[in-house]
Amino acid sequence: MLKYKHLSSGLGKNMQIDRSEEYFFELQAIMEYIAQDSFKRALVLRSEFDEKIENLPFMPLKNRQSVYFSDLSVRDLIHKGYVIPYKIDNKNSIITVLGIYKYKNSIK
Repeated sequence: MLKYKHLSSGLGKNMQIDRSEEYFFELQAIMEYIAQDSFKRALVLRSEFDEKIENLPFMPLKNRQSVYFSDLSVRDLIHKGYVIPYKIDNKNSIITVLGIYKYKNSIK
């Protein structure tokens, strides 16, 4: 997993971001699908996802509590119809990105 350190606003402690293997596999599939139409759009979207994720340590509770997990520490970052669930571990100062999927595909 890639690890990034950020200073958490207000708390004065470093928050680490871990992206799970599942996130990378799902992201790769999304990027390949979008790139069939436009490689440039795929790169722009990937950059937007990265920016949103890298900003999580500054306001980790900004996004809604996940409706897909019963764990209160899991939140859903939503961007352009994609849901990126992440788990906040305040004790260890880690935010773990659990995956990514298209919102419409998750509702059955």
